[in-house]
Amino acid sequence: MRDYAVALWGTWRSRTIEEQPLDGCRIIVDGGEPIGCVTTIVQSDHIWIDQLYISPAFQGKGIGGMALRTVLSEAARTGVAVRLSVLATNPAIDFYLSHGMRVHEKTAERTIMTT
Repeated sequence: MRDYAVALWGTWRSRTIEEQPLDGCRIIVDGGEPIGCVTTIVQSDHIWIDQLYISPAFQGKGIGGMALRTVLSEAARTGVAVRLSVLATNPAIDFYLSHGMRVHEKTAERTIMTT
């Protein structure tokens, strides 16, 4: 994320622990090692994906797709949408589009996506 933030804003600021929603955080593990996470925030009408990170060494192997499909399945079972925000400089937009998400709104900084 750092590279995308720097490309967009020219600087990087890590989230503080208070800014990290840990209640809905699931660590993705491969071979006993943590390789990523998906963090969701459940709202009354949607599930917000706050974070979906996969370590670069494990990207392109379908792991992120499995994590996203899990959230999409959970939302479908409860009859709500999935929503998320992607930095405009992040190529993950194509990843989300390829998994059925669609662009809901665009700003100079972000692409808001939904199911």
